Amino acid sequence: MTRRAPLHSAALARLIVLLLCLGGCRSAPPSVSPDPSASSVGAAPLEQEQESAAASPSVPTPAEPPTLGPLRAHFLGAPASTATRVAVLLHGYGDRGDGLVALGSDLVRARPGLAAVALEARLPRPEGGRMWWPIDIERVRAARLRGEWPQLSRERPVGADEARDAVVLALRALADQGVQREQVVLAGFSQGAMLAVDVGLAHPELLGAVVAWSGAIIDREHWEQRAAPGVRFVVAHGQRDTVLPFSEGEALHSLLRNIDAGARWVPFDGPHTVSAEGRAALLELLAGP
Repeated sequence: MTRRAPLHSAALARLIVLLLCLGGCRSAPPSVSPDPSASSVGAAPLEQEQESAAASPSVPTPAEPPTLGPLRAHFLGAPASTATRVAVLLHGYGDRGDGLVALGSDLVRARPGLAAVALEARLPRPEGGRMWWPIDIERVRAARLRGEWPQLSRERPVGADEARDAVVLALRALADQGVQREQVVLAGFSQGAMLAVDVGLAHPELLGAVVAWSGAIIDREHWEQRAAPGVRFVVAHGQRDTVLPFSEGEALHSLLRNIDAGARWVPFDGPHTVSAEGRAALLELLAGP
């Protein structure tokens, strides 16, 4: 018995120490708030990681599209500042913004040293695509059926001024790059053709030629009063056009001949389109003086 007593005393001592430790190491009661500085310090690395991830190059952000003046632009071929000629292309109503990029690619392949710039219309079309200004399609259809085109041709569409101003600023941006007016050919299809002619008549100092594919007259009274010295005009129109009547293409050419006696007329057997004949006419203008 005398040998086992020390063991019992030692075990009792260890038990007392354990109980004291448990009592002193209890967590603080719920009424004691944690140190606020501890939570803010602990959260800082997570916030820094989130900020770092947001700015990390591994998370790509959409690139801003290139512009010419105020308009989005698709640049093809040689830089405009060193190009032999610059073809500026205006797409039609409801087309995609890059709708004439394929044509521009064909042009620069056919004419080494050429620059082509396909501009995007400034407005989105509610049904899809883009537009230079809104068009009442039902009214246009009714005018075609009833033979009321002469009335439409006398009107200036709402939004045409803003569209013209935007293209003018784009052409001035080319001039700022050292591009001479005689180097610039402005070509447009359908609504873009109307806009191209409008720009050419209002600002002949900015370009050397205008090509109108399947277009029509707008704002006739003011167009008839314009003078465009030094600007050459080409009008191409399909005889089977069911969107803008062939007769409107003829009327447009007749009006322009009073301004430019050498205005060229390119009729073709086809629908509402940029025809091979119309492309060839543009390429001729881009070939030389």
